[in-house]
Amino acid sequence: MKHEINKLQREKQSAMDLDEEKELRKLMGEYDELQKSKEEQDERLENLKFKNKDLEDTRTQYEEEIFKMADDIGKVNLMIKETEQKTKDKEA
Repeated sequence: MKHEINKLQREKQSAMDLDEEKELRKLMGEYDELQKSKEEQDERLENLKFKNKDLEDTRTQYEEEIFKMADDIGKVNLMIKETEQKTKDKEA
């Protein structure tokens, strides 16, 4: 009788171990899926950071070009005024 009780206890433990292993495999699968999703999101985020950095660099470059053009326009306007003044001085 004691032998049968021990056998039943071992069978019960084996069944519980099997259920726990199934649950563990299920949880490990879910973990792997979540980890893969996280890695994909991290990669997308990194790509967006690089894209934003490139856009910021381009914007800065355009702003610098605009300031230089504005400065050049100011210089040309000054040269026009000086030339007009010289022409007026010669006519007078």
